[in-house]
Parts: sequence; structure tokens; C-alpha cells
Amino acid sequence: MESPVVFALILFTITFATAAPAPKIQASENPLPVGSNVTLYSQHNATSGVWMFDNNIIVWIISGMPTITAPWIDRVTLDSNLSSLTISSVQVEDSGVYTLQALNSFRAQLQLSVQVPISNVTLRANATNLVEFNDTAVLTCSVLNGSSLSYVWLNGSSVVTAGRGVQLSDGGATLTMSRVTRYDEGPYWCNVSNGVSHESSLPVHLNISYGPSNITMKIMPMRSTYITGSNITLACSAESSPPATMQWMVDGMYLNQFGPQLQLETVTESNSGNYQCVFHNTVTSSRISWYYNGSLVANSSHLVIGPLTLNMSGKYICMAFNNITGKNSTVYTMFAVFDSVYVQVEKPMYTAIEGQFYNLTCNVTGPADHVYWMKNGERLHEDNTTVFYLDNKTLGFNPLQHNDTGHYQCMAINAIWNMTSLPYMLLVNFGPETPMIYGPAFAETGQNAVFHCSAMSMPPSQFSWWFNGSNVANSSMFTTNMLALNMSGEITCKAYNNVTGKKATTSKMLTVIEAIRSVMIRNNTVPINSENFTLTCDVTGPYDMIYWMMYNKQGNMHHNLTGSIADPYMSSYIENNMLHFTPLTLHNEGTYQCVATNQAGQHKSSKYMLLVNYGPLSVYISGPNSSKDVHVSLTCSADSRPDCNFHWFLNNKPLAALNTGSVITGSVITFFGTKENEGNYTCKATNPVTNITMYQTKAFAAHASALHSPSQGVLIMMGLFACAVQLSSLH
Repeated sequence: MESPVVFALILFTITFATAAPAPKIQASENPLPVGSNVTLYSQHNATSGVWMFDNNIIVWIISGMPTITAPWIDRVTLDSNLSSLTISSVQVEDSGVYTLQALNSFRAQLQLSVQVPISNVTLRANATNLVEFNDTAVLTCSVLNGSSLSYVWLNGSSVVTAGRGVQLSDGGATLTMSRVTRYDEGPYWCNVSNGVSHESSLPVHLNISYGPSNITMKIMPMRSTYITGSNITLACSAESSPPATMQWMVDGMYLNQFGPQLQLETVTESNSGNYQCVFHNTVTSSRISWYYNGSLVANSSHLVIGPLTLNMSGKYICMAFNNITGKNSTVYTMFAVFDSVYVQVEKPMYTAIEGQFYNLTCNVTGPADHVYWMKNGERLHEDNTTVFYLDNKTLGFNPLQHNDTGHYQCMAINAIWNMTSLPYMLLVNFGPETPMIYGPAFAETGQNAVFHCSAMSMPPSQFSWWFNGSNVANSSMFTTNMLALNMSGEITCKAYNNVTGKKATTSKMLTVIEAIRSVMIRNNTVPINSENFTLTCDVTGPYDMIYWMMYNKQGNMHHNLTGSIADPYMSSYIENNMLHFTPLTLHNEGTYQCVATNQAGQHKSSKYMLLVNYGPLSVYISGPNSSKDVHVSLTCSADSRPDCNFHWFLNNKPLAALNTGSVITGSVITFFGTKENEGNYTCKATNPVTNITMYQTKAFAAHASALHSPSQGVLIMMGLFACAVQLSSLH
């Protein structure tokens, strides 16, 4: 059943169809077997829109909130974040076009095919014992279960195709070979497939009788003339199935000689003559004759009569005569010709409307002993509202019901034939039933509210909208003007079916509230570890509630901070619109967001990244305690945010004030490994934000080999090294 909303959406998407290539829907499996589950994926996300099947609504999506319609509610789930629709336990009738129509945006479609797996494929021949050039072979492939069938015929390992006396009919299910030859024996089998399965039948072998043909005669010895007293052998052969019997003739007279060879011993002139060998195939060599009302009408194994007329009824006699034995046998059949026969379902002139009387008539031209009715392929029986009368030729509905919609056929049967009408689609007009309004109960000032109306109806209903008693729209969708506080009131949807003449109405209240104009997070102090810290949610506009959310590093919500956090490493509480950390720790680091809600929805702030300043927590000096090298480097490191500032001391005196030849580059100090530079080196690390300072000291003793004074070349090299270090620090 179609919803009128579909037409509005279709017209809307046509407007935008030329703007860009249409997105597509992908299926987890297509085609797929019945009973499977399938998920349809859209390339683009739709926060507001509608999923449809063959223009019937499956689910509404309004501002990310889905509403599944009644026929689908037990079979469909929707992931609004991914715009993916999952349908469980699909059936053949679920095949068709699925559409995702995003509001004021794209339209994507997919043709889904649900197929019944193939099983129980059988092959049947009208006859397996056939005569070459005379008979026609008809092979029929049957399938007990399966849909969307495709047939392939095989003769041995070769594919059979139509042409030269070969016909494929009934969608490929029937193979007809006229005037078969000996090379058509097979074996034959059919392979049936669809998009989800395939199966082959057992093979069928044809027994084709042929011949006698290709008859040859040999004379041994071969001469033009023979002298009396010679021995002569005559030999005949022929191709035949079944093997032919053979009798010899001379000068037109049969000899009492049978078999493939004739021995003439010690011949005389009386043996001269015209010799013949006569082959007889018991299957192919009979003079079939047909008689109708005592008159000969044909001399063949098949009698074809037509075009038929009423005076062709009567007794048809088939006479088989064997010209070898001289015997004949007859059989007859009675054949009756009726006037043109057809069966058709006829409807009355008035419209089929739910709740009224209606009937269908089976029009049969020809004698019918019985008439049966079927609905959707199944035998129909009488019940409280469905009756048969006038020898079952009339099917009455009293009254007509919504579920009487379907395909109806009637079957007429007598002793000779049975015929079934083409399906007639009875479409029951009904409704509208009580409409349903999809839309908000609360909306904010300065916004537009969108409402959709749907009603079960055939044909689809027309709609009109009324807002506080005034007609405001005449379609299935109504969008308000920009809302103000004085625009609260009753919204009414009226549905009207112009075939049934019925109408139905439903209403809902819309309350306009003052809008939340902005939500943002601010802080007034620097976040420092072990100190108290507060985040404030500033909301412009009235709100009902504020709550806080914390996200982990993957961007997923880790805590919904509606009260104190149940975490032993986090001490915080919420007071009014403020989130207090007492004190702030490194465990509080993360992304925070505050949400202000009112009756119309929720408003989220931008995400706030909380990084905690700390330290230094520890200081460490790396480098040698003693060294043979001419120059020595010590490096100071500290666990801190932000990075610390570093100062160096030698024996508690600032190195910058000593003339030791040392070079200081941030946390690294480089000096000569001489006796003069022995002592306790102290690193002072200060965090510029937390103002916390820590010290670490390391003793250095010059190695014995390094106690002599450096040569002039070594001093030059160390001076160059110190310059290089200073230059690198400037860069």
C-alpha cells in the first residue's frame, strides 16, 4: 500500500536529480535467498528523510530519530548514524526497488532480488522410444522449488541451443526437437540456476530407431562374368537400430534365404539374375494408415489435422501394415471438437469499495463440469463473507474487506480439458484510516517545524493541514513559518479519499518555547595538577537541564557526568552549570562537552580539550660520572607540562658565572673533561606555569688520562666544537 507522502518526496528529488550524480545504495548481499537478513547501506548519511520500498514508506527519519511504520516494525532495524537499514527474514515479495530519500538532499535507490533456492530438478520426456526423421522429442524440465529460474540444456557435454528443428519454450523449461536423428540420443539433462543456487537433473537417454540405411552389397570374388562351377558369395550390410532382418530376392522373387550372406555354390547358367537383399526394421518399416469415418486421410505415423472445425469430431482409426508378414493391426480413438474455448474473470461495472457488496464472474465458453476459484495461486473456499453461486461461476463478497485484495483466477474443468483464466487483480479501495502525524510537540522560536501526515488508504489520500483553525497546506508535508512564542496551538491533518468518499482527521498540539541561542564552555583559571579547577557551561536562553559529557581518546563518550563520577582517580562534582574538580588530576584530562536541554531538544557546546599542567615530577641527569674523552656532555630531563626551564650549577655556583669553558644549550651542558672541571653538577628544572622547581646533582671526576693539559690543537678543536654547539642552539 502506498503512502501519499511518497509522491511529494519523488517530486522533490526530481528537482535535484540533475544537480549531481545520484548516490547509490549497497546491499550486504544481492541477490539473496529467502529467509536471509540483508543490510542496505547508503553512500551518504541522511539525518532527515525516508526509506521506501516500491514507493511504500518503511521508516521516517526526522532529526536522526527513526519511526518505523507498522508493516515493517517487527522486521526492520535502522542505524541512523550510518543510514543503514537491516531487514530480517526476507521473502520473495520483498524484491523490488528500495529508496533512501534525504530531506532537501539526495535520493539513492537499489533493486533488491530475493530468490527461492532451487531444489528437486527433474527431467521428463514425452517419449523415449522414437523413430528417426519421424518423431518429435519433447523434454520438460521441472523444478519443485525456486524462483527467477534460468535453464541450460546439455547433450552430453555440449550445450543445446535453439535452431534447425530445436526449439526452447516456456522460458527455456521445454526443449522440443522435431524429426529426431540417430545423433540425438543424448544423454540429456537440464541445469537450472538463479542468483543464489543451481541444480542439475538426472540424465535422460533417448532410444532412437533408424534405418535400414547406407545399404551395401559385396560380391566375392568380384568379376564381370562367372563360369559355371564357380562358388560365389553375396554379402549385404546396413545401418539399423534395432538390427534389421534380411531376406534375399532374385528377379523380384523372394528366396527362402535369410541373413547377411548368400552362398551360391557350383553355379550354373540358371543362377544368373538380378539379386537383391531386402532389409526390414520392425520399428521403422511398418505402412501406417489413418482413416476417418471410413476414408483414408494419411499414410504416416503422425496424423495432423486442422485448422479444426466442429465437423471434425468422430472416430479416427490407425492401421499398421507389415509388408513382410502381410499382417495388419488397428486401433482407434474418439476425437471431439468444441467451439472456441476460453476462461476469463470478469468484473462488474462498479468500483470495489471496502464494506460494500462486490462479485466476480467466471466467463466460460464451452461445456464445464466444474468451476473452481483461486486467490494468489491457492484454492479459495467459502467463509462468512465469501460465497459461490450460479454453479460456482460467480464469486461474491458480502461485504468486501480490505484483505480481499489479490490475484483471482477461475479454473473450468470437464472430462476432456481444463483451462485456467489469466489472473485478475482485485484492488479493494478503502480508507482513509485514522491519519498519523509525525512531527515535534515542542519547537523553539526562530525555527521552522516540519510535520508529515500519512494514512492507510487506497487509492492514496489527499491531505490538508489546519493550524489554529486556518488552512495552511494541501500536501502530505507541512512546514511552519519561522516560529514565535504566540504561535503555539493545534495542528490538524485531514485525509480524504476521492474514490471511497471517506475522510479522517487527527490533531496534535504544538508548543513554541523560547530558543536556546548558544552553549559554550569557559574556564577562568589555568588547569594545574593538584589544584582546584572549574569549567562553566554558559547558556544563552532558558533551559531545563544541563549535563556534562566526557569523551575518551577514540572520541567515544566515556562518562555522562550527571553527578559525581564513580572513579577512584577522579574527584569532581556538578553544581548548577559548573563542573568542579577538587582537586584536578591527570586522570581528568580529556575532551568535555556540556549539553543544555529544553522540551524541544538539546543543544551541545563545542568540545573543550582539558590538558592538565603538572610537574616537574622528577628530574634526571644522564651522562658519565668520569670520562677519558676531551669533552663531556651531561643532559638534564624532567617529567613536566609544559617543558621546564633549566639552569646548571657547579659546586653550587651558577655555571654561567664561572669561566670553565663550558657550553650550555638548554638542558645540555658540554665541558672539558679536565681536573679543573671536576665536581658536583646540579640541574635546576622550573615549570613556568606551575612554578614548581626541582634539583638533581651528579658528581663528575676527570679520568687520569685526561688530567694533562690539552694541546694547542685539542684546544682549537674544543673551541670549534663549542662554537658549533652555540650556533646550533641559535637555530
